[in-house]
Amino acid sequence: MEASEPKEASAVKSKGPAEGKTPMNMKVVAVLAVVVVVIVAIVAYAVLTMSAKEGLKATVSPESLTVNAGENKSIEATASWNGDSIDDSSSVSFSWSVSDATLGNFSDSSARMTVFQAKKIGGAGTITCNVTFVSESETSSVEVDVSLVVNAPTLATVSVSPSHATLVYDRPVIFNMTAEDSVGDDINDIADADITWSVWGLPQENCSLNTTHGASVNITANMTGTVLLNVTVVVDSVTKTTSVTVHVIIAAPATALYHSKLPAGAGINWTWDEPSEPLEWDELTILLTDGSSTVNWSLTMEGLDGGAFNTSQFGYRVLGALTIYLNITDVDGNGAMNSTDYFLFTTSGGKFNPAGNYVMTLMYEPTEIDIVAEMAFNG
Repeated sequence: MEASEPKEASAVKSKGPAEGKTPMNMKVVAVLAVVVVVIVAIVAYAVLTMSAKEGLKATVSPESLTVNAGENKSIEATASWNGDSIDDSSSVSFSWSVSDATLGNFSDSSARMTVFQAKKIGGAGTITCNVTFVSESETSSVEVDVSLVVNAPTLATVSVSPSHATLVYDRPVIFNMTAEDSVGDDINDIADADITWSVWGLPQENCSLNTTHGASVNITANMTGTVLLNVTVVVDSVTKTTSVTVHVIIAAPATALYHSKLPAGAGINWTWDEPSEPLEWDELTILLTDGSSTVNWSLTMEGLDGGAFNTSQFGYRVLGALTIYLNITDVDGNGAMNSTDYFLFTTSGGKFNPAGNYVMTLMYEPTEIDIVAEMAFNG
């Protein structure tokens, strides 16, 4: 028997990926993916939770405030807790302050809506609103700052005195300028060079000024007519101009007075000559003195320029122990003092003293220094 040949050993076949177990690296990838999903979910939950519990927040409107000195402006705060408005909640409080405090204050420093009241100076500062909220579990506070600018006062008005002026021919008269700022205070430190005077209406050679700069000017006219006296003032680049109308006359009106006593001492009746120049009632001030005290009536046109025999009572004045009434009758009703007109003093509480030394004066109001007529009398 022949011996058989030995068989070759079969080769061992390795299994492919589809035929064996899952490789380790793929398991790691899968685990990481799960972890990422979990982390994303946790982060999303945390974000949502934080959004729902954002706490106390506050804003102020306007976010910045510019106001003129002496001016008032409204300002308000709004507040929320976890996204919900708490403006009307009794658990929230507001407190306003300003630095520096010289710039202004508040109409109500503990109200949600208030008014900032600027003082009379300019400057920059900060308005702060402190908001406090008491919740069920805690007390929270937040501060909101607002930038503040207060504009300094500026030149607002310029005035000239006297404001009603009648010049007598060739007589110098002084006019004075005053200026006020936007908060109503006088401006006293204006340089002379920033105050300029000029005239219009008459030739300059007939209406001279002693200066064209400064707070006061002296004007002299040697020609009758109407002059416009102008003054221009400049303060910190702000310019204001004002004018005064000036009438130039030859001389103040003048007349002679006459008086007669009413029966039984009931009063004094006054008449006069035709004035030397036209004279309206509102250009007169009547002064009456007993030697110890003086009373006066500044007359008006009211009731004296509306037709024939207009009579106007100018009220009573108390002179010593006497109460004195003044009645004027304008016969023509033209509002001017003519020789046909008259006025009457009557008394109560006594009579003019026969031994008294009374003086009645008619003062020319436009010049304030000229006497139209004057006469002494007794009761």
